[in-house]
Amino acid sequence: MSYLRAIGAIMVLSTVMLIAQAYPEVLQYHRTKLAQGELWRLVTGHFTHSNFNHLCLNLMGLGLWAILQPKTLSLPKVLSLSLFLALIISLLFWVLNPHLQWYVGYSGVLYSLFGAWVFYLIGNHEYFTALVFGLALMGKTFWDALYPDSLSQQLIAVPVVYQAHWYGLLLSPLSAFWLYRRPSTMDTKASGLQND
Repeated sequence: MSYLRAIGAIMVLSTVMLIAQAYPEVLQYHRTKLAQGELWRLVTGHFTHSNFNHLCLNLMGLGLWAILQPKTLSLPKVLSLSLFLALIISLLFWVLNPHLQWYVGYSGVLYSLFGAWVFYLIGNHEYFTALVFGLALMGKTFWDALYPDSLSQQLIAVPVVYQAHWYGLLLSPLSAFWLYRRPSTMDTKASGLQND
């Protein structure tokens, strides 16, 4: 069941990103267009990409993340969180990065999803795996910030907006709560009463 849920999330998000790839000019985060009232770009910019390599990298990352997930994860949670993170990261761009004129890519959201998984591992006492993945996430973010002409930039053919990765990581605790929060005892009892 967990893999069916993971595949469902991958299929829906992949379809959205493939469709969005056909309209990057209309969907990308673009500061001037946003100022003119094209507010959908706050969300849609995270679902279109600079080129096919960029799209494939993010889809492979999403696939890896989905495979690692527990059985309890639901498709609506993943989709709603992706939309929420896209909006919040764009608002952070708007406030904290006024020089950033445009942005495309799912990586900020993806970093938050992986960061949330690290918190999930910690909550399940899998400290070594959490440490390895946490250091890898931080290391990749520092690398992109310190070496802007990295392989990542060459592959996606645009500068890496490492701030998106930082914002995603900063939102990881919220993402972990959104995805992995267990129902409280009161909720469980209430649902049990309703089923009787």
